[in-house]
Amino acid sequence: ALSALTFVDLNNNGVREPEEPVLSEASVVTNPQTSVLDSRHHVAQGATVLTHLPVYRPIEVSVKTDKVTETLSLINPHGTKTVSLRPAQVMHLEIPVIGTGDIEGTVYQQQGKQRKPARGILIRLLDSSGKLVATKVSEYDGYYVFPQVPLGDYHLVLDKDQAKELSLKQA
Repeated sequence: ALSALTFVDLNNNGVREPEEPVLSEASVVTNPQTSVLDSRHHVAQGATVLTHLPVYRPIEVSVKTDKVTETLSLINPHGTKTVSLRPAQVMHLEIPVIGTGDIEGTVYQQQGKQRKPARGILIRLLDSSGKLVATKVSEYDGYYVFPQVPLGDYHLVLDKDQAKELSLKQA
């Protein structure tokens, strides 16, 4: 059997701390090859318990958070976990999920007194320590989006060489 507890990883360290809440509404699922084997589950004290699973075979375990909240997007930063069960033992898993959001906007270029959307602009997303998280290029209408970014403090900066070449200034 497999006992899986999903929790909100507030400090993003992958380890459940006492102050981090259990997410009992999340669904723990296994790979399709496993589900044919009459896998039964129930929730006890926030943990999903899966029984009647095969032993000595790899089982992919993941979390579905789509029914948890409408206002916050949650993801498992570590993706799918593969486990192998042994007979007559219960494996305990703690699965972290983190809150995410989208960062989106439009890049404009000032041309005289007119402000026009700027396409093809390289935008860098930096975390609070200045580390590069992701890059995007603005669309034809200046629009960009960084989807499912873990909650936190970020800065957007333009590519220095491109900004210089196009005479762009950071706002």
